[in-house]
Amino acid sequence: GGLPTTEAPNHKDGTSSSSEPSDWSQMMNQIALTLDSKEYVETFWKQQTRPDGRLFSQARPTLMQKGPLHHTAVDGSALVTLGDTRILASVTCGVGQSTTSPPRGDIAVTLSFPCGQEATHNMAAAPLEAYLERLWMETIPLEQLSLSFLKDNTSTATNNNTSNVALLAMRLQISLQVLHAAGNLWDATILASVAALVDTTLPNLHYNATTGRVERQSGGRRSLQLPILPLPLTLGVYHVPSTNNNNRNDTTSTTHWMVDPTLLEEASGHLASALTVVVNGANDKFEIVSLEYSGASPPALSVEQHVLVALHMAQARAQELRVLLLSEPETS
Repeated sequence: GGLPTTEAPNHKDGTSSSSEPSDWSQMMNQIALTLDSKEYVETFWKQQTRPDGRLFSQARPTLMQKGPLHHTAVDGSALVTLGDTRILASVTCGVGQSTTSPPRGDIAVTLSFPCGQEATHNMAAAPLEAYLERLWMETIPLEQLSLSFLKDNTSTATNNNTSNVALLAMRLQISLQVLHAAGNLWDATILASVAALVDTTLPNLHYNATTGRVERQSGGRRSLQLPILPLPLTLGVYHVPSTNNNNRNDTTSTTHWMVDPTLLEEASGHLASALTVVVNGANDKFEIVSLEYSGASPPALSVEQHVLVALHMAQARAQELRVLLLSEPETS
């Protein structure tokens, strides 16, 4: 009758440990590797469950830690854990000569993987980096990254005489380091970048007229303005062959959403595509920011009801994520 349903062991308080890949999950992955992953995963799906014991509509336990790198030279940081997927994000503010007037800052994103895993995941890096750069360049007010200094003293320029003004701009470098890839990199990297930017404060800068250099000063830092808080939910679309021998082309009853797929589920061959719904958690409307498709072919979303279901699930998930994102760290 197939493999039995298994669930991840819980702590006494009922919460699953997700700070690092658990012995249980590693054991399950090893078992799966010795079997045909497609057949292994399908055995669970036919029983209306998943290898890790979740419902199809259930995301993995999620943790967000803001500021783990506060004692380093970065200007913002966050560690996000989504199940066994872990991403460390950092934000660094650099300063350079502006090529526009008025000066306008910019944002760059890099995503890197552990040594030895680059070849496996490099195809996923480029679209994620491009999406995040576009997302933040279009939503963060770049004027707050512009700088204007009088060249003959340390006062900020306030007049229209631009001949004596140094026009500079900040670049926000968002670096995302995958510590462990266990599926659904889209949600994990988006969340890590959001959490790191929420943690970011812009430095207090001083123009040294003698050296012509911009120097950082202690104190006087200001928060980065984020008009939107993009909160994601990725839903895999999986197909199980119809058991109706009279109508083998009928896949309607065997096409389902699968929330937050794991690496094992992604590799099973059943997930032909996925949809990432990103909504704005800055207010209670949770309006759509973007719909992103990934996979070999876009999911069939011709039925409006399917889109509405995905949106409602994303909005419900965003309410949970916003609480985690905006919560203050516990102090001992």
